[in-house]
Amino acid sequence: MSLMEPDTEVLSVEYKINFLSPADGDLLIAKAKVVKSGKTLSVTSADVFIRKNNKMKLCAVVLMTMIKIRN
Repeated sequence: MSLMEPDTEVLSVEYKINFLSPADGDLLIAKAKVVKSGKTLSVTSADVFIRKNNKMKLCAVVLMTMIKIRN
């Protein structure tokens, strides 16, 4: 929603997640970004890390396409 207009909502068109390792730890941290923000469709991605014993490990990779819905 960081690049959407105030009167906009979104719906998921496609959502893919690859689980790489168990999310067993103290804290989950997702680092996300907008890959492409188009007129109607936007593509985003995220890397999800688990923190355990002060070490970070990648546990999931996400790719999502969203469609803008104007009110």
